[in-house]
Amino acid sequence: MKISKLFLYDEPSVPEIDLENLSKFIKKSFNIDVEIRKNIFNFFTFPKNEICNQLASCRIFDTRKPFERHTPSQEEIDFEMKTITDSNLLKNIIMYDGFEFQRIVSFLIPENERIMNNFHLIITNKLIPHCPMPPKWSTTPIGWAGSDSLTYFAMLASTFPSTR
Repeated sequence: MKISKLFLYDEPSVPEIDLENLSKFIKKSFNIDVEIRKNIFNFFTFPKNEICNQLASCRIFDTRKPFERHTPSQEEIDFEMKTITDSNLLKNIIMYDGFEFQRIVSFLIPENERIMNNFHLIITNKLIPHCPMPPKWSTTPIGWAGSDSLTYFAMLASTFPSTR
């Protein structure tokens, strides 16, 4: 697969990652177009309540057990509504299933940008544990970006399924 364009999504609460320098490095090293965008939840328009409900339902409560989607409480949905566009408000460590997070975020990206030669790199301060085996619908690699003692998730997305 030849990547012709990389989309970098900013995360203001992660100042340790300098997207301007990263963009220059990628352009120079790989000779591809790079577009820097604001936080993915601020960049695209989407049904906020639906996305917040989905995010709240993919929280992980016990890392020793396989992920199971749960029905979120109104308090969890309200929390996601408050923090989705201002991640600096996220003070507690909340874990989300990485593949579910990937699925949710993938539908924010317009279909015309979900093509094989586009690559979306999303930086987030949400803690997303790595699962040993991706679900069979997933063909998208997932990576980690670390800073200080905190670990940030970087979702590398080149293609997305239209349905699960």
